[in-house]
Amino acid sequence: MTPEQRAALDQACVAHFSSLTAWLGLTQATQIRVGSYIAQHSEASPIALELAFAAIGAMLYWPRCDGEMLRFTPLRPGPQQHGAFGIPACGPHPQEISAAELDVLIMPLLGFDPFGNRLGQGGGFYDRALSFCFDKPKRLGLAFTVQCVTQLPVEAFDQSLHALVSEQGLRFFSQ
Repeated sequence: MTPEQRAALDQACVAHFSSLTAWLGLTQATQIRVGSYIAQHSEASPIALELAFAAIGAMLYWPRCDGEMLRFTPLRPGPQQHGAFGIPACGPHPQEISAAELDVLIMPLLGFDPFGNRLGQGGGFYDRALSFCFDKPKRLGLAFTVQCVTQLPVEAFDQSLHALVSEQGLRFFSQ
């Protein structure tokens, strides 16, 4: 993606944040837990969304691989270590939580379709972590519109998105 395309996505995140918070039922006084990620390669960067959520008092968490499962560690300043697959991550933390304890999960993706299906990196970590979740977290994709394909193959264990932010705006998917 070009720097201009990345800037357009950042602007869309900020421009549609009030719609996103309304959909989530959030106010300034709401204490929520938001899982995010560190963008790799061509993935869309969640930094603008992280800053917007932090501005309303959200607690931010990054994923950490614990064997075959994802755990979520409070985001904290300081150097990060390289976790599974060389992805920067926070180390283990006593306040680590499961995906079911998050209110919102910003999910990385390589592609998505108009039905809210998501193509990840292929390890199934997010699908496994979310397989134990029912009402939450709300699954929010972050992508460029060029990553949209007509239809993705779907397996029984795949976890779809509730909503997606792209440089063209916010879209919702029926579940």
